[in-house]
Amino acid sequence: MEKNVNIKDLVLLKKRKIKKYTIDEKLLAIAFLDASQREFDGVMVPTYSKISDLLGIPESNLRYYYQHKDIIEQQASVILNDLPRSVAMKISIELLHLIHSLEGTYDDMSNRDKIQLLNTYITKMRLLIGKSTENVAVNYNPIAPK
Repeated sequence: MEKNVNIKDLVLLKKRKIKKYTIDEKLLAIAFLDASQREFDGVMVPTYSKISDLLGIPESNLRYYYQHKDIIEQQASVILNDLPRSVAMKISIELLHLIHSLEGTYDDMSNRDKIQLLNTYITKMRLLIGKSTENVAVNYNPIAPK
């Protein structure tokens, strides 16, 4: 007896959405792979399937990340080193907006609050670029992962 199969009853393969993992997710995966190794033919090998199940990242991605971990760690180091400068740039832009606001954009703020906010932004910007804040000298050297 032959059963008729309706096309709607079949599970259609949908186009798989590719997830792009962030640098911090890749670093976390590499750390887990480093920590969960087992010996295989005298060589320490990460347990890819176990970490894949734990983090929900495909094994193929984990293998790629582990093979290219030096490049990924170098990318993270560059990002970490450029972060204070990028934040300082953002604060500088906010300072410009705040200075323009003294002309009327932030009308709901008192002048005293505007000046206090301006001082806070200036202090943060000086801290991020390694300058002194108030009367305290700052020696900022970010620690980059190796």
